[in-house]
Amino acid sequence: MHKTSEKLIFVLSMLSYPVMAHKTYTLVPASALTPDELAALINQAYTGYYTPVHVTPRQLSEMCREEAIDLPQSVVALYGHTPVGLAFLSIRENQGWLSGVGVCPEWRRQGIARQIIQHLQNTARAGGLQCLWLEMLMQNTAGAALYNGLGFACVRELLVLMAEAQPLAANGYPNQIHYTAVDALLEYYPIFHDVRPPWQRALPSLRYSLDTLHGVGYWEGRQLAGYVLYQMGEGDYLLYDLAVAPAHPQRVAVAQALLLAVHAAHPSLSSYIINVPVEDPLTSAFLNLNYRIWHRQHEMRWQVK
Repeated sequence: MHKTSEKLIFVLSMLSYPVMAHKTYTLVPASALTPDELAALINQAYTGYYTPVHVTPRQLSEMCREEAIDLPQSVVALYGHTPVGLAFLSIRENQGWLSGVGVCPEWRRQGIARQIIQHLQNTARAGGLQCLWLEMLMQNTAGAALYNGLGFACVRELLVLMAEAQPLAANGYPNQIHYTAVDALLEYYPIFHDVRPPWQRALPSLRYSLDTLHGVGYWEGRQLAGYVLYQMGEGDYLLYDLAVAPAHPQRVAVAQALLLAVHAAHPSLSSYIINVPVEDPLTSAFLNLNYRIWHRQHEMRWQVK
């Protein structure tokens, strides 16, 4: 889950929802909980995680919208009436994506996460999905053992990159660079990307975020050569997409110019981008501008059989 979206008391009638029981635990649809209850569960389930996680109900709702999370198909594990774990399932066409997999500290190492994932694998199979995707921090060795044991295989490495605030001159970038309507820039998304993007930065996610994104284009006459999309946060900004025409003879240089333009517009803010594939040719544009590797993740896939 990207940073700005890093997202109990209730009465629940168990007869109103399809459930699956296993020992003393029961699985119910995540839609059975309110956004407040789900946000509280996420924050508790990610206690002691490798990077701090805290989401508000509003951030959770935005995440569900942007990432196509299907709450009725997603799962919450209950012990009695107490939520103890969860996982979200997103669906786009015949592909699924798992996120928010977590178990509250006092309930860990009791097989709850395994039960949840197996349930969602059965859901994917019954729904005709071809595969399930997820991302996992490399240092999460316990998670790796769980997912490998359930048939997930590592596909590639993804980087979370961060840059500190940089005092740059406002005119320190080419005059070919201009703010441009995001929807106009996204018309070029299919032809500017030659590496498969991660789920959170795929075209459907970007389209859902149109009203919150800023777009900067690199124009050569009337021809767009590249663009960058970003979202303002509190004290930082999140880069959503950096794309340059694959055939451009100075592809990395154009990418760097776009990044510098955004830095110059917001010199007092740090910036970051999630899940950049290591094989993406534009990864070097970030590293050349002193972005540091904040986290490394495995992108994993389970092929439905």
